[in-house]
Amino acid sequence: MMPKRSVLAAWVAALISWSAMAGDTVIVDVGVISMLEPGVQEGQNVTVRNGRIVAIGWGEVPANARIIDGSGRFLIPGLAEMHAHVPVENPYRDDVLFLWVANGVTMARGMIGHPTHLALREDLLAHRTLGPRLVCCNSQ
Repeated sequence: MMPKRSVLAAWVAALISWSAMAGDTVIVDVGVISMLEPGVQEGQNVTVRNGRIVAIGWGEVPANARIIDGSGRFLIPGLAEMHAHVPVENPYRDDVLFLWVANGVTMARGMIGHPTHLALREDLLAHRTLGPRLVCCNSQ
């Protein structure tokens, strides 16, 4: 069974990558692990608007916001996979992309440089495929 924090990380990564969602989404009462401060900042409200985090703190929740209960869970910055061997063949490729997102990877730099990865990058940007943002390397 996937731990709660992995499920929340996957949900947040999908939420941020699918920026076409309208309105605010607030993850309430979540433990934030920041790159700026040591430890866990407990009981934070994190507001996401148009695919971007716009507020973190104990402030008011915007009216009509979609609420996600984050109590007992943690939110971390997106992770980057800087030496990724992105598979070419499906369904294995989609399984790998899902596992990256499920574990908090929001950006991957593909090292293989396969020509199909350019089309994959466009599918990821257009949200036709679930996965992290992809930076492609040249095979030559």
